[in-house]
Amino acid sequence: MCLQINENLTHPSFPILITGSYDRTARVWNLETGTQIHCLEGHTSAIRSLQFDEVKLVTGSMDRTIRIWNWRMGTCLRVLEGHTEGVVCVNFDADVLASGSIDATIKIWDFRNGGTFTLRGHTDWVNCVQLWDSRSGEIGSPQTPGRAQLGASPSSAIANLDWTPVEHQSTPSPDINCGKMLFSASDDSTVRLWDLSSQTCVRTFTGHVGQVQTLKLSYMERLLPEYKEKASTSKYDRDIDTPSTSSQIADDKLSPDRGPVLISGSLDNTIKTWDINTGKAVKTFFGHIEGVWSVAADKMRFISGSHDRTIKASVHPPHSLWKARNSSSYVDLGLRARSVYYDLSWP
Repeated sequence: MCLQINENLTHPSFPILITGSYDRTARVWNLETGTQIHCLEGHTSAIRSLQFDEVKLVTGSMDRTIRIWNWRMGTCLRVLEGHTEGVVCVNFDADVLASGSIDATIKIWDFRNGGTFTLRGHTDWVNCVQLWDSRSGEIGSPQTPGRAQLGASPSSAIANLDWTPVEHQSTPSPDINCGKMLFSASDDSTVRLWDLSSQTCVRTFTGHVGQVQTLKLSYMERLLPEYKEKASTSKYDRDIDTPSTSSQIADDKLSPDRGPVLISGSLDNTIKTWDINTGKAVKTFFGHIEGVWSVAADKMRFISGSHDRTIKASVHPPHSLWKARNSSSYVDLGLRARSVYYDLSWP
């Protein structure tokens, strides 16, 4: 149901894969050999989301709980309770953990003092959450290097934190740094931007006409504002040899600085990119014939996966490589066949 690979660990020397399954377990794998290292048991329903770093693994389950594990030792450090329905998504950084649920709420868990609070505003499932530090530009990411601890706390201290909901605490609210933001995507067809320091929604992104299943915040080349309207709509090209040329944008029409670009995928079969400063859709991408369930991005491209059994890739060259090409080219990778490098099976 969910997985993450990390090839940048200081130890061990081999890449680690962790998977979460409908069988209620999370499993830790040596990706070089395909062998299982640990099977983590404890959830009583399907695991829908996970994220891990050097030491800890966080899993969200349909049993309404979140578990924090020491994946190296195979032990559960803490069970977090508070959602009234299944937990669909999790995302953490050095300071906080965010979780989204079927109960239409988002919970923020402060790793430093154990405080927690709830964000309300969505009216349906919260499918994806993404932390972002607007001051430093850091994006809460599974691949953030060097996250060997939760904040400044060793893993042994995690289990001792008091995760009492803020409404039941006599102490102040969680200590959230100014500039800490959160994006959330929901079945109510919207994406929201939250200011965690004030615990308020500061922007709502509307435009999708179907459930928003996924979002990604990435640093990519940005179009200058005066040219965004010209490139407002593009279409995937079905032929890898003949990219779309619906929007011709010369190389001098691109902003040389990369800013955060918000990408969302929806069951309305489209992908949208958004200007996070205005909340307006910059571009809508068509081509999938069924809902979009996942997107991934780097500085040059983004990839989308759909229920139509295809994977599509954008081509977005860096500023220095542009020579009067179209603003984005799209290719259908046609990845309907399955390639298996290791048969990851368990007893």
